[in-house]
Amino acid sequence: MLLRSGSGWFETLLNRHENISSNGEIFSVKERRSNITSIMKTLDKLYNLDWFSSAAKNECTAAVGLKWMLNQGLMKHHQEIVEYFNRRGVSAIFLLRRNLLQRFVSILANDHDRNTKQLNGRHKAHVHHRGEADVLAEYKPTIITKSLIAELKRSDKLAADALVNFKTILNIVLYYEDVVSNRSKLTDVLDFLKLPKIKLSSRHVKIHTKRVLLQFDLMKCHVLVLLYIEVTDSLRDATCFLAPFFLAQKRKPIGAKRNASAEMLAATAMIIIIRRICGRP
Repeated sequence: MLLRSGSGWFETLLNRHENISSNGEIFSVKERRSNITSIMKTLDKLYNLDWFSSAAKNECTAAVGLKWMLNQGLMKHHQEIVEYFNRRGVSAIFLLRRNLLQRFVSILANDHDRNTKQLNGRHKAHVHHRGEADVLAEYKPTIITKSLIAELKRSDKLAADALVNFKTILNIVLYYEDVVSNRSKLTDVLDFLKLPKIKLSSRHVKIHTKRVLLQFDLMKCHVLVLLYIEVTDSLRDATCFLAPFFLAQKRKPIGAKRNASAEMLAATAMIIIIRRICGRP
């Protein structure tokens, strides 16, 4: 949601429910996703309730799961994983983002902090204090437009492919922007999981609360608007995000950042994989 798709924030919301235990990015450890056998062994340990983490609850856990990024073996072995999910009654919550460009900016800003460690020499992908968030939000990355659109299209396709690959399992699709603006979407999630409705909260503080002004000259800005509208489904999202560029003064780029394509693909979407364990034979 690292990876700026809102997944860290969203998972903390789920774990505020006394009947949900979501155990984070279990497959961030390469050995657990090295092949399909390792993946199945790890999933069995999780769903047999032999997995212990800080997400474990003292109360009755009605749903147990994990956060699974698309680049962590999920797409590579999707056929075997779908069969496993259907056999064990596993459901999926897809969390996507509508504004691909804004997420890309967040990825670059997070990468910058990983290198510079702006908060007392520590890198933080998520923060719990407004002051820390304001420090991180001050950074305005420079984006090279030459490869940007191709990367946006690739990430968009990856999300679309994931929805197709996992369409045969029980699932719900959410967009980060919708959850932020309308907390009733969380009620939809609890309905989907057939769990009691309670108010869910998180200590995470949103870092980028304003439209990000990138360091483009006006000509590049105009080109980017046209290209971005070409690949986005929502003209409103594109214009609302890009219009402030035209009000910015022309600035000299501060230098190109490293290609974040791999991280962007990983950030395209994430899935919370949940299995209900109460009331099943």
